[in-house]
Amino acid sequence: MDLLRRSLFVLCAFGAGCSSPLKPTDPNYSYIECVTTNDCSRSPGNDRPLYCTSDHLCADAVPTQNLCVTGTPAPDPETLVVASLVDRQRPSDIALEKSFILAFAEINRRPFDNPLPRIALVRCDTGSVDDQTVRAAQVAMGTFGARAFLGPTRSGNARRLAEYLTLNNMDVPVLTPSATAAELSLLPDGRRLWRTAPSDAKQVKAMVEAVRNDRRAPLRRVDVLYVDNLYGRGLANDFVIQYRMQDSTPPTLGRSEPFRLSPADPDNLDLQLALENIRRDRPTHLVVIADPPEPVLQEFVTRATDLASTLQFFLSDTGRAPNIPRIISTLYATPPRYRGVSPSIPTTASNYLRFREAYEDTFPEEDLDTQPYAAAAYDAAYVLAIAAGYGILANQPPSGPRTIPASADILSGLQRILEGGAGPYNIVDDYGLAIRQVQRGTVALQGVTGRLAFDSNGDLVGPVTYEIWGISTFLNPTPGPGYEYIYALTVP
Repeated sequence: MDLLRRSLFVLCAFGAGCSSPLKPTDPNYSYIECVTTNDCSRSPGNDRPLYCTSDHLCADAVPTQNLCVTGTPAPDPETLVVASLVDRQRPSDIALEKSFILAFAEINRRPFDNPLPRIALVRCDTGSVDDQTVRAAQVAMGTFGARAFLGPTRSGNARRLAEYLTLNNMDVPVLTPSATAAELSLLPDGRRLWRTAPSDAKQVKAMVEAVRNDRRAPLRRVDVLYVDNLYGRGLANDFVIQYRMQDSTPPTLGRSEPFRLSPADPDNLDLQLALENIRRDRPTHLVVIADPPEPVLQEFVTRATDLASTLQFFLSDTGRAPNIPRIISTLYATPPRYRGVSPSIPTTASNYLRFREAYEDTFPEEDLDTQPYAAAAYDAAYVLAIAAGYGILANQPPSGPRTIPASADILSGLQRILEGGAGPYNIVDDYGLAIRQVQRGTVALQGVTGRLAFDSNGDLVGPVTYEIWGISTFLNPTPGPGYEYIYALTVP
């Protein structure tokens, strides 16, 4: 037995690390690191919980039995099971899942115009990890009988799941409200992946226009700092291409610096090196692309305080995240020069006002002003239900109990929600009418976020309005630090 394992055993034997250690007579006693999950502590720089495996080692891979949990109603043979795929450690993801819960609760209460059986939402944890996303999907389908997915919320996870389903010829629909990477439009996924959030191909145009029109300071040099994942790389590369096409002479586009946050780098040296390169380049404007927002932006904001007096910061859509204004307010005496972009919500439209009132009444702990994709998540749940309604009516026998629509039939229903279809039908007010119209032909819908119709890639079609926002003043104690509207621009 090597020295490390001897030490672990001695610690366990004297109660220093394990709650109930195995006895020395057990043949596996030399491999003890834990007996229960409570024996595992997080490693420095890792915000993920650790679990005790069956071979008594601490690992951050979520055990299979913990990947998915059920809610009300519970899945049974008479329910349509839909699985949400979110990162359960991220507050922004939990806020999106609450939109799914709200929408399905409303649909399950509809008395007359709802051909669907009750919808049961199984809530699964992706951990923002590709392999865990696939494992969670497998559990959702194999254990709970899920017929469709809402999520994943991250672009890289969505790509991996679509690839898995395509490779295995599984016609299961994936409808994500927040995976925006432009690359997803090009996946050969057999039209399995759909989005109620606009593609970054449109966001990048809004970002370029907003940065070039920024009058807070003379624009002499623009650098880009981006997280090195599918979302960050795609948005940063497209920004550089689009910006260069409109750049002036002499050019103002400067460095483009990638970085990663990793448990293997607890001091975040990769981010520090990227920031040091930015400092040497001395830009006047810095575009920051962070994902997932909570850990990345918090770390960036904390380490970039010295740049706030000279730089104009511009954040991508993930920058509008919970707690960021509060964190910034603790670091600066006056509001720093932060602006950002996010899809604009028609906040005065009756659809949105009803959604907001219902959401805030049900989940008063959430702040919708920091959740730009919560409305898209609500839309996604209703779109999926309308497509599932087609799957039932297309195959429902003249009499007898309601059937559960097959995944392939739900996909067929999604493919009928097209630009140029009849309508638009309001997803709430015209819910039953929309289902009947989908049975007859194609349909366009009107959701909380606006018009909902898809192209052959599963992307939303039509113009998108983006909001340019800033960080509000800290001096007013009510409502305190938050986001403020600056202006809006529309991308065709």
